[in-house]
Amino acid sequence: MAGSTEADINAKKWMRLVSLTTGLLMEAASFVTSVSGFGFIQPDYVAIGFLMGIVFIFAEFNFLDEGSGGSLGVVAFGVFAYAYGIFTNILGFWMGGGGGLVQANPLRFILCLVIGFVLEVFAEPAIMKGLGMTPTSLLDVLVNFGK
Repeated sequence: MAGSTEADINAKKWMRLVSLTTGLLMEAASFVTSVSGFGFIQPDYVAIGFLMGIVFIFAEFNFLDEGSGGSLGVVAFGVFAYAYGIFTNILGFWMGGGGGLVQANPLRFILCLVIGFVLEVFAEPAIMKGLGMTPTSLLDVLVNFGK
C-alpha cells in the first residue's frame, strides 16, 4: 500500500473486522430464522432445514465467489439458494411474530419482507469483504450472466 499512512491501514483493518463481524451476525440471524421458517412448513423435519441452511450458505458463497463466470448450474443453484433463504427468512419472522393474516398487520409483513431480504442478501458479501475477498453482488451476477 504505497502512500498509505498507518492510520489508513488501521482504518481498513477495522472496517474489515466490522464487516466480518456484521456479516457473521447477519448470517447467524438469517440461518436461525431460515431454519425456523422451514420448521413452520415441516415441523417434523427441522433437522433437514438445518442441513439445507448449511448447504445453501455454501452455495451462496460459491455463487458470489464465481460470479457471472460460473456455470449455469452454479448460478441457478445460487439464485435458488437465495430465493429459498429469503422465503424461509420471511416465513420465520412472520410465524415467529405470531403469524396470522397479512391483511391484519401489513406493516409487520413489510418489515418481515425487508428484514428477511436484507439478512439473506447482505451477509455473505459482508463476510467476504471482511476476509479480504472481492465479492460479486447478487445483482451483478444476474445482470452480467453469460457476458
